[in-house]
Amino acid sequence: MVEVDKQFPDFSLETFFVENGEVGRVSNQDFLNHWFIFFWYPADRTFICPTELADLGNYHEELERRNVRVLAASTDSIYTHKGWFQTEPLISKMKFPMASDPDGKCAKTLSIYDEKSKHAQRAVFVIDPRGVLRAVAMVSDSIGRSAKEIVRELKALSFVYNHPDQACPASWEEGMKAILLPKMKPDIQ
Repeated sequence: MVEVDKQFPDFSLETFFVENGEVGRVSNQDFLNHWFIFFWYPADRTFICPTELADLGNYHEELERRNVRVLAASTDSIYTHKGWFQTEPLISKMKFPMASDPDGKCAKTLSIYDEKSKHAQRAVFVIDPRGVLRAVAMVSDSIGRSAKEIVRELKALSFVYNHPDQACPASWEEGMKAILLPKMKPDIQ
């Protein structure tokens, strides 16, 4: 089971790199020193998944400017990813790689594996540059996620990462005031 504010577990997954058409492997070590969005979806060639990937893909340039890396993942094979990428118009402009977890080992480690369907659930993990999990969200298979909200959360997480004496109130947007945290007095003994 993964926990927020704890080190994200090690993983290594075969990956299809959509920008150059190559296949390789990625691990959590590849994302250190970057903010990292690990975006899990149930399966290729479905109705909702391409809309989510396209939505997140619309933020590619902004995420790149913010030193954020994105990895999409499902239990489909890398060859299924490749075929889907080449034939699905909604994701044809997507630039982030697609990882494969065909045995569900990584999804099981993350507690997002559905034994009945043999697919990962819709989950997103946001990991900081030191490899610490800062946010996780899961939704029902019938609900598409909002990339806008994922990016908003990431901006808030990045802000407090760089300003540990502050906190972001509900619906905080970049440029809004944050909350200055009170300084704790040392215990007097």
